[in-house]
Amino acid sequence: MNNGLRHGLGAIAVLAGAVGPVAYADGEESLRYVAAHGAAAFTKDSVWNSTFGPANSPTRAEMQAVLPWKTGWGGGGAIGRKFGDNWRLEAELFWRQAKPEELGIKSATVGGRDITEVFRTFLESAGVDGRPAFEVDGRMKFLTLSFNGFYDFPTPWAWRPYVGIGAGIVRRTISKHVEIHLPGSFGATADTIEDEHETKWDFSYQFQVGIGVQVSDSVELEMGYRHKVLPNATLTFFEFGEGGAAAPVEVELTKSQSVDFGMHWAF
Repeated sequence: MNNGLRHGLGAIAVLAGAVGPVAYADGEESLRYVAAHGAAAFTKDSVWNSTFGPANSPTRAEMQAVLPWKTGWGGGGAIGRKFGDNWRLEAELFWRQAKPEELGIKSATVGGRDITEVFRTFLESAGVDGRPAFEVDGRMKFLTLSFNGFYDFPTPWAWRPYVGIGAGIVRRTISKHVEIHLPGSFGATADTIEDEHETKWDFSYQFQVGIGVQVSDSVELEMGYRHKVLPNATLTFFEFGEGGAAAPVEVELTKSQSVDFGMHWAF
C-alpha cells in the first residue's frame, strides 16, 4: 500500500472517530438517505517555468507557459445518515473530468529583456506546414471514494445552509497527446508526437458549503460549492532536444473546484 492510500485511510478513520461521537450524542434515531449530484468543475490552470542557459548570461532565456483547462463536468452518488437535526455522515463516490484548452505563453525573456509577444508570434508561425509549434490535447479524470461529515445550520425555514469536510482516496487518470511541429534545427523533427497515460491511486480531501431546500418530507434539493485538494501530481509535456532543457517540463495538477446540484431522498 503506497503512502497516499495509507494517509487517505488514516484520515477517514480520524474523521469518523471525531464526528461519530458528536452525531450520536443526542441518542436520536438516524434518518438514512441516498443522494445524487451533478457538477460543473473548474480546474486551476497548469503553469510551469523553463530556463535555458547559465545564470547571469546575456543569452539566458526564461519562459513561463500556461495550460488552461476547460470547464469540466462530473457526477456521483452517496449514501448517508442524519443524526438529530444538524449532523450528517455519508460515503460518496464522485467522478469528474476535464480537457485542456490551447497552450499559451505567459511570459518570455532573454537576458532580462521581455520578448513575450515576439516569442508568441514565433510559435504561431514556426510550425511545420502552417501548423502551431505545439498542440496539446488530453484529458484528466478523477474517481473519488470519500467519507464526508456535514453540519446543517438550523433555521425556521424550509432551507438550510451547510458546511462539510471529507477525505478519501482518488483514482487519478491523466492522458495527454502532444504534437510538436518544429523544424529539426530546433531540436524536434516535424510532427513529433508524444502520448502518455498514467493512472494512480492517492489521497485527497475536500471542503463543501451550500444550501439545501426541503421540498417534501423525503426529498431535499441542494446546491453547493466544492473545493477538492489533491497531492502534487506532475505530468511531463515535452523536453527540448540537444542543447535545450536538461529535464522534461512538468505541470502541477493539484486543485479543482465545482458547483454541485443534487437531490436527497430520505428512507
